[in-house]
Amino acid sequence: GLVYAELKENAAAEEAFQNALQRAPSDPDIANAYAGFLCGTGREKQSLEFYKIAYTNSLYVQPSRALTNASRCAERG
Repeated sequence: GLVYAELKENAAAEEAFQNALQRAPSDPDIANAYAGFLCGTGREKQSLEFYKIAYTNSLYVQPSRALTNASRCAERG
């Protein structure tokens, strides 16, 4: 999803993120990346749900990254 997002191929990015989330719905790295995509495409409110999945996962080694990203996105929305 990240490569497609960087190329501004949003439909392909969305599909790739959805596939990744189906395979690993609680993966905090995927959740954080998808949240960033959502925020960058004007879906700030929806992105906060995925940032929360990332920063509340006790196995995520960098919850502060997701919290910082969520804060920045909330300011935009």
